[in-house]
Amino acid sequence: MIPRGRVKLNMQPAAVQTDRNNDIATAVVATMRQLGAQIRDARDGAERMRKIILGLRSFSRSHPTLEDVFLKLTGRHLRE
Repeated sequence: MIPRGRVKLNMQPAAVQTDRNNDIATAVVATMRQLGAQIRDARDGAERMRKIILGLRSFSRSHPTLEDVFLKLTGRHLRE
């Protein structure tokens, strides 16, 4: 038989435990929503970049001397 003083019992009411679990679940859901929004923003930015690059490629084919100028301009803009 185990002496009573050595046994750890969870004496918290079930409502307190449930509230704590709900708080954790709420925090996880909020974090996942924030991550989803950040991923959407990154995808939107990547799509804008793709369109800019395609436009620059087509324009630089018709004006090969301007290719370096546009690459320098967009490279500076993208780093900011």
